[in-house]
Amino acid sequence: MSPRPPPAVGPITTNVSASAVAESSPPFPSFEERSTPSDPVNLIPETRRIRWTLNGPLESPVTISRSAHFDPDKIPEPYYMGSSSNNSNDDEKNRKPNWYPVSQLPLTELKVSPLLLSVHPLDHWDYHWMEKHK
Repeated sequence: MSPRPPPAVGPITTNVSASAVAESSPPFPSFEERSTPSDPVNLIPETRRIRWTLNGPLESPVTISRSAHFDPDKIPEPYYMGSSSNNSNDDEKNRKPNWYPVSQLPLTELKVSPLLLSVHPLDHWDYHWMEKHK
């Protein structure tokens, strides 16, 4: 059995009702407003491929793994893939950034806005510092 190809990232057209379109266009309800026990908000599978080391500019520490499961033997792909231009004479200011296609996908399904990210050790650094320096 061969591995499944990655999901398509391009535009997808479907027959959807006007109410579904209204619910999927900004501004979206917050995570707390939209998530219920019977219908939770979940990360889309592609988000599990994003690896972020929290150091440096966005262009370098964010990578995309080749599969949802971490494999240290596989080199990840860059999230930022450089800049491009139709004209080779353009200077760096006129070039457009190229991001990995996953950057165009929503982070969650159902879509929410805003999404608050929290990193426990960073949120409580002062407590941990005080504990170590009594």
